[in-house]
Amino acid sequence: MAPVAAAVKLQLACFEQYGPPGFKAFKHLCDRAAKAGLIVIADAKRGDIGISAAAYSAAYIGRPDGFDGKIDNLGADAITVNPLFGSDGMQPFFDDCSQYGAGIFVLVKTSNPGSVDLQDLSVGETPRKFYQEVAVLVDKWGSKLIGESGNSSVGAVVGATHPRVLADLRETLPRTPLLLPGYGAQGARAAEVAVAFDSRGLGALVTASRSIIYAGEGEDYAARAADAAERMRAELWQASQG
Repeated sequence: MAPVAAAVKLQLACFEQYGPPGFKAFKHLCDRAAKAGLIVIADAKRGDIGISAAAYSAAYIGRPDGFDGKIDNLGADAITVNPLFGSDGMQPFFDDCSQYGAGIFVLVKTSNPGSVDLQDLSVGETPRKFYQEVAVLVDKWGSKLIGESGNSSVGAVVGATHPRVLADLRETLPRTPLLLPGYGAQGARAAEVAVAFDSRGLGALVTASRSIIYAGEGEDYAARAADAAERMRAELWQASQG
């Protein structure tokens, strides 16, 4: 899929369940994807108090301290993070983004139906929904990490299954790259995610997993996956330019 994809998002749970061999496979795929020119996103959804968050960040996008200096980590370019610990829990991720040219995607509005249980709760005097408050924080956090492209190293995870939410959050987050799970098997289509792209047709990374991985079976599964990725790319490009 490398000729038509911009990035690969590896779901850590699928590797962690196998213990040490799983982490070995994860590292192997990170290295292969990097050699193929792909951005590697670790879908880890990590978050904790500052000292623990620093270790999570070092494991994936920073460089952990060894006994005789910095050592190689698992090799991702970006990681998904949980913002519930607040600014001090997020700071180690910001520091590594700045130091190593890495990125993070903060959970704002996830694609699963149950996201409404907490993320849609009304908070504050306005009131705004919880995910809207998180989006405001993401914009604030990301304002200090704007790159040459005009976009921040601090992105947001927003489910492609919520097209109305996407439109609102694009206005709230004009400089924030949006990572959009939910395309394909979860039901989202290209026309529904078009609002997530900026005026240049950029700023959104739409991800699909099952609809590509399981596009075919048998010896031709890789070719079928590549075909599915190409169809997705063409559909999204047309939608983003509309």
